[in-house]
Amino acid sequence: MHSVISTPIVFPKVVPNNWDKWNTIWDKYKNYTPKVHNTKNSGQVHWIGFDIYVKDGVDASELMAYKCENINCPELFNSLFDNIQKLPIDVHVVRVLQSLMLVSAHHDHTNDSNSLRSMLHDDNPKQTWYYEHNNTKEYLRLPEDTNTWWYNDSKTKHGTDYINGYKKQLILYRGITKENEMQSLLEKSMQQYSEYVIYA
Repeated sequence: MHSVISTPIVFPKVVPNNWDKWNTIWDKYKNYTPKVHNTKNSGQVHWIGFDIYVKDGVDASELMAYKCENINCPELFNSLFDNIQKLPIDVHVVRVLQSLMLVSAHHDHTNDSNSLRSMLHDDNPKQTWYYEHNNTKEYLRLPEDTNTWWYNDSKTKHGTDYINGYKKQLILYRGITKENEMQSLLEKSMQQYSEYVIYA
């Protein structure tokens, strides 16, 4: 029996209030993010980025294993923070990252299998985010009206290709899953975006 490993979710498209202002902030504060905690994944992914929100009392580096500066600029993303209660997790960290290399297929270090991402920006000529199952790659596809998706990290590995000269900015969310809300949203999302659902 096939199981769902990924689906776009019903959530407003996450964009900055002003792209020029965002690009200025990004260019000013993006920094290399070192790995500061050992995980089950050997080696280090080479990222640049920063946190745009960290909940009071939360150690973002402990949750994410990589250290980022908290720029704390949720006011730049009304599309996200005006709707954040609609996400099926109690959000503790919102981090924006850009990879500087290919990332081989892997599972994340978190114990929670529910993972949420948004594709904030991607100028690659083709999709680079993929899932690996049955020794094949299956690339993410997103509809026009949302750039946020869910995937089951425990059931599939994910990775990203790297095309020199192009970049993408991913938003990573980390927090505590709201189980009932998660199940309800996934059912609604899989129905609405049935052609984008990926199975393993």
